[in-house]
Amino acid sequence: IVFDTGFKDNANDGQINKWTISIQTLSNKKIAIAGDLIVSGQLSTGSGGLKVNMDATACAKDKVGTLRFEPTWGLQTCDLQYDNKGVAVYVWVAALPRKPMFSGGCKYHPAGQDGWARYCLDGTDFNTAQDYFDISPSDGVITIKIAGFYRINHYNMAHGCGSKHLSVKLNGVQRAYFHNNDTDNAGAWSTQYADLTWPLRKGDTIYIDAHANGCNAHRWHHWDLGTAHSRLQVEFVGRWAENSTLTF
Repeated sequence: IVFDTGFKDNANDGQINKWTISIQTLSNKKIAIAGDLIVSGQLSTGSGGLKVNMDATACAKDKVGTLRFEPTWGLQTCDLQYDNKGVAVYVWVAALPRKPMFSGGCKYHPAGQDGWARYCLDGTDFNTAQDYFDISPSDGVITIKIAGFYRINHYNMAHGCGSKHLSVKLNGVQRAYFHNNDTDNAGAWSTQYADLTWPLRKGDTIYIDAHANGCNAHRWHHWDLGTAHSRLQVEFVGRWAENSTLTF
């Protein structure tokens, strides 16, 4: 329907004040859309659910981001990757989210110091979790920005002839604790591990405290990209059914 109240006596005034178009589809056959389909409301698939086609063609540059269902491997997406020489390759891979994860550690080891110390995070292997948490390199505090389950995985080598301890703190509360006492071995190096998965909210904090004493104590041996005698990895592993009342 086109309304043009300014058009009179077959003259050309070039003014269209309002127009609408209405389309009703009566066919139950497939409808092909050559351009982009933009839906401002809801997209309904009826009672059958949303079905992804089985695409047997190769993944290519113009297909990146598309989905297919492969009978053997399930739901896949066409993805841009790079080989170990930096060459772009296009492959169908499992349609999983990209992993938000930090891996790094403390570049120095506090030699000859007894007692507790905070494990710092001034060295980085890789970090794909910038949107999920912030890292304070000097004091090793990780502050959560998106709620979910987080895996905290840490190991270190501690030295001393006395006690050696490792503590995982969430919001300042100890959630995991490990100890090793080598009172009869003056040159003892001990490896300690912590692996914990915990639901966290925005604003929560994570950090590692380590302890050693006696015989030139080392609370941890330093991190680096090569030998790496210590490391902390924090990974977002998924959403959780949070509620407004804390239960832990």
